[in-house]
Amino acid sequence: MKTTTLILLLAAAWLAAPCPAHAWGWTNDPVEGMAIVTNETGSDVDPLVVGLSSGSTFIVWDRPYNGSHSKYQVLDQRGNPLLGPTGQNVIEASWTYGVYSAISDSQGGAIVIFGDDRNGVENIYGQRFNSQGDPQWGSTGVPLAVWPGTQDMVLQDLVGDSAGNFFFVWGMQVSGSNADLYAQKFNRDGQRLWGEYGVAVSVESHNQAYPQIVADNSGGLIVVWQDDRSLANNYKLYTQHLDPDGLPMLELNGTPILYNNFQISAGGLQEGVSDGRGGGVWTWNTSGYNNYFKVMRISYSGGHYRVRWLWTSPNFNEHGYGNLLRHPVEGSIWLWESENFVDRLYRWDLDGNLLFSPNGRPYGGILVPVAEGMISLLLDFTYTPNPDITRVKAYRVDNSGNLVWQSLVAIGGETPGGGPIIGPRVATSDGNDGAVVALEDVRFGTTTGIDISAQRVNADGSLGTPSKIMPQPQSVVSGLSFNGMNYTLPKAGQIKLELYDLLGRRMSVLEEGYKTDGQHAIRLDQSSLPAGVYFLQLQAGEQVAVKKAVVVR
Repeated sequence: MKTTTLILLLAAAWLAAPCPAHAWGWTNDPVEGMAIVTNETGSDVDPLVVGLSSGSTFIVWDRPYNGSHSKYQVLDQRGNPLLGPTGQNVIEASWTYGVYSAISDSQGGAIVIFGDDRNGVENIYGQRFNSQGDPQWGSTGVPLAVWPGTQDMVLQDLVGDSAGNFFFVWGMQVSGSNADLYAQKFNRDGQRLWGEYGVAVSVESHNQAYPQIVADNSGGLIVVWQDDRSLANNYKLYTQHLDPDGLPMLELNGTPILYNNFQISAGGLQEGVSDGRGGGVWTWNTSGYNNYFKVMRISYSGGHYRVRWLWTSPNFNEHGYGNLLRHPVEGSIWLWESENFVDRLYRWDLDGNLLFSPNGRPYGGILVPVAEGMISLLLDFTYTPNPDITRVKAYRVDNSGNLVWQSLVAIGGETPGGGPIIGPRVATSDGNDGAVVALEDVRFGTTTGIDISAQRVNADGSLGTPSKIMPQPQSVVSGLSFNGMNYTLPKAGQIKLELYDLLGRRMSVLEEGYKTDGQHAIRLDQSSLPAGVYFLQLQAGEQVAVKKAVVVR
């Protein structure tokens, strides 16, 4: 029997108010239309982006010189910076720290994880920001993994689950040929749930390295890593499953997934994503300059993790890695990878059936899911006659691999004396079936060094501010909010609860009339709704609250 699930995401409360005047915001010009995230003198590098429930975009980056630290900025829906021309520090500190990763806090804000040497060695700390970009875990963040010894800790991967848990895995060098792996679980309050020092994933001899993790959607964690415990430089894949309390469900120090030598290259295990069914999908390269690219799905059965399917790229060639993800609406697996400098896009169902041609589709790039298909964003160096000119292209591809549109998002290197743009390395949804991409930007030459810029590409391929956007937040309305399939009213009065699609078209009025204060259930017939992304809008007097909903079939 086919089932339908409504997933409610990104709770936020809004006051309808005029949008701020256009300042540094983006426009539809690919040369000069990018929004300036920061133009501080010096080098600003390695931006990361997270979409906020306010419709704004959270961007964090490193400043690696003159006392390394990290800064962040919030761009509103028009690309205007809300935190000044150079952003704000992630934490207020005189010591050195640098951002590792950033992730949605599943409540409309963002969590940033960073390496921090306040104790004389590199430990792992975090800071949480709400949907307005305000820090939530104090002025100096909270410790998430602090080791009592003298070894530096290096974060390797970070994921969250649907219950509001967050997991990360880190490596620690014991000796020159021996690195161990540990994991930690924490919640939105910054509480460490697996102890002060985390739990061991593997402390076996020789190197355990390049771990990639997925949440098991039951409060636990699956880890896959490269391991050469049997013979140095003979890498195999091992796995461990930690239960919700951090206890190993498999044998101590993990168990091998592939018993044969698949010639996994050093550094070849690249990414893992949840399959939504308690298992996961992982990717890696075989060794050598010319190699094969592999994709594997594993799941738990009969007391063991078993390989459900294994895909090998059809050509023995030079393969590079791009991006792997599971589509949040229809659940298929998408991959961008390059083969001999040709960027390709692949898609599988969970049974391992390849849904495009064996050689993929030539629209690879950083992937951003949309209601039906993907937007991919790619840096293109092939512009002639001037090789210093770089271009960022965007493609929208439907679920059959057909090109819906392509767009030129940004151009660098055309300004006299200016340099190129570098990226895209990161992109996120704009909350309206489009994407926001952040770039390292040296178009202004040596005036400021390396800046961070961003551009918005809309659902129809146009650039800049769309014709219809969500109302801009001016303050958070106390008491008027969503909680799962319920809403809460701070006081009794007339309300209207409406359902909208991604294009802003009203689908139906779910409720209208007088309601008492307190919590009320949402009555929504999902049987007539196609799978996709919707918005619930609740109006009570002059107050408006909006919540994103995803229908999955």
